[in-house]
Amino acid sequence: MISEHTERTGKNPSVNKVLKYPEKGSYDIGKPGRDNYFGAGKVNAYRSLIMMNK
Repeated sequence: MISEHTERTGKNPSVNKVLKYPEKGSYDIGKPGRDNYFGAGKVNAYRSLIMMNK
């Protein structure tokens, strides 16, 4: 995700952005929303890369 962000923007992403991309692209499992057991859900790397544009 770091290399993809750098390629698209010409700049290195901040730590916050690197942490947010997988969370934005994850599938919610368990109770709706973030929870203590599953966190943000199951990470989907492909979807996270797509979500970088949003």
